Amino acid sequence: MHLKNLIQEISQPALKELCTAFLKSSDFMRSFIDAPASRRAHHAYIGGLLEHTVNVLKLLKQFSIIYPQSDHDLLLAGGFIRKIGKVDEYETLQLSIDTSDLGKLKGHTLLGYDRLKKELEKIPIDEKVRLKLEHIILSHQGKKEWGAIEEPRFLEAYLVHAADQLDATRFIYSEAKNQVQQDSPWSGVNEYIGREIYLG
Repeated sequence: MHLKNLIQEISQPALKELCTAFLKSSDFMRSFIDAPASRRAHHAYIGGLLEHTVNVLKLLKQFSIIYPQSDHDLLLAGGFIRKIGKVDEYETLQLSIDTSDLGKLKGHTLLGYDRLKKELEKIPIDEKVRLKLEHIILSHQGKKEWGAIEEPRFLEAYLVHAADQLDATRFIYSEAKNQVQQDSPWSGVNEYIGREIYLG
């Protein structure tokens, strides 16, 4: 299921307008499609951010079914915008990925927050919904020691973080076969999850 199809499932007009504004920006989408999700940890390649985001939205769509008390539209919108700052954080030069000056000075969370605030100035949106969207970006990394500016303080913010973390960690497990030790069913110790992964 493609990103645009998932965004089309949002029914709340202001949230759909916000997400559609990003989708309709050719400059933003060109950068978004080319961006990696990270430099090394997971989805660290051109197109990685798009792949990771679609996976996260698919998870959030299912979360909204399992947890009907959650706001389906806020989950999808939050899942889409949570890492929009990645388009400013990285520079892709031929086959290498480097962190931009903006990325080094502000990081993708604040860069995404800046992009969101700028776009929200153009859209009439309920103040509580605006605040929740801002919080989702600021808290999507889950814990302050993981880079979150604030930790999730409502259900949808937590679920966005959980889906993000789930897909990133799933990627690490899936790619562990590339780090297998010779004549061993175990990978080396993965620096991001802090343990070996069994591949036998």
